Amino acid sequence: MEVMILPSPFSRLVPAFALSLVCAAMLALPVAPITGAALAQAPTHQARINVTPLRLDLPSDREAVQIVMRNRGERPLAVQLRVFEWLQEGGEDRYVPSREVVVSPAIAEVGTELARTFHVVYRGERVPGEERRFRVVIDELPDGEAPVAGVARTRLRLTIPLFAGSDTVSTGEIELAARDGSLLIGNRGGRTVKLTDLELEADGAPVDLGHEARLKYVHGGSWIAIPLPAGITCRVQRLTLTAQANGSAVNAVANQDCS
Repeated sequence: MEVMILPSPFSRLVPAFALSLVCAAMLALPVAPITGAALAQAPTHQARINVTPLRLDLPSDREAVQIVMRNRGERPLAVQLRVFEWLQEGGEDRYVPSREVVVSPAIAEVGTELARTFHVVYRGERVPGEERRFRVVIDELPDGEAPVAGVARTRLRLTIPLFAGSDTVSTGEIELAARDGSLLIGNRGGRTVKLTDLELEADGAPVDLGHEARLKYVHGGSWIAIPLPAGITCRVQRLTLTAQANGSAVNAVANQDCS
């Protein structure tokens, strides 16, 4: 895949309710906004890269994998790679710096029309029946070029999901619940579920989920919350979600807790 950088209902899961690029999903770190006027008036300094793969898997019998980055742009790219443990708590993603996964080299320059290989090694504990989740974050480093008047500069950031031990856990199993203001998607299996092409209906009528419909991950034994648009009322509307879950179609009706 080529990337161009452009300027409780879940009783088993929770109590009763107790870079500026996305490449597989966004790591939630602040990015300075660019206004529409700025985009319209200022040319951009773009970078073009190929990164493969876009998902890393380390089964129980494997300790290392590689990332290959190819620079298709007009200038060399200096990049830094870091690793964060990826948690889901209270329906939201959380990222914690980790040394259980090591990337080498951690800082490198990728020359124009050249490829660079990065080695990713898992050094954490292996627990049968447990899937570990991480994000490898690739950031473009400043290159020392002087700012050019009238030219907007967009720095590369992308993240790659990494899963260790997925072969030792049960298949993910999606369940759905709703309360006023939120749609909850739970996973009562062990393996992380990747959800794409999300479509929600309320009493058979389509509901616009906006950017929430693009891509979601639900860890095993966890849940995520999606805000419902204004006007969707849990008490009187039947909510149905269709999506692709790890490449297979899923159709779920929400268990509605409207208290």
